[in-house]
Amino acid sequence: MFDTIFSQGFRPLFFGAGLGAAIAVAIWLSILRGDATLTTSFAPTR
Repeated sequence: MFDTIFSQGFRPLFFGAGLGAAIAVAIWLSILRGDATLTTSFAPTR
């Protein structure tokens, strides 16, 4: 089964990078919209 997938040029690292980027964009958009908060140990600047 895996021989067939890999012989056709499937690259699991590229798939993982694309999936990671999609998850990062979804998290970034939720923080940008205010649905999620990014907690840090830094003091606020304002």
